[in-house]
Amino acid sequence: MSVQGTPPSGGGNGVRGSMPDAVPIAEKARRGASRRAQQAWESNLAQVQRGFRRLLEHMRAEMAADGEHISIKAGLEGDPVIVVTDRYTGKVIRQIPPEVMRRVAAKLQQLRGLFVDRKG
Repeated sequence: MSVQGTPPSGGGNGVRGSMPDAVPIAEKARRGASRRAQQAWESNLAQVQRGFRRLLEHMRAEMAADGEHISIKAGLEGDPVIVVTDRYTGKVIRQIPPEVMRRVAAKLQQLRGLFVDRKG
């Protein structure tokens, strides 16, 4: 027995009840949702960055009155390092995290393979 007529809209494989347009529609919806989520994330990130900059500028102004300077730098691993220095001598007053802790963390990272069995 043969079925005559045209296949379902969008081409498809000719099987009755198939929805060949569903996949492209679902993919478009997923992409749209993903794009909206990315835009929302970027907007939130920008807002947090603006707030962080305002806070940092406020801290710098307060610390300048005491003769101190604060800076935030990226460490070797990309982690943030906060350094407070004396404005006049340039001497480090405080560093967060302390240099010794950064060295310990780096050594632990190197030794991690000796302590962790990744096979199971």
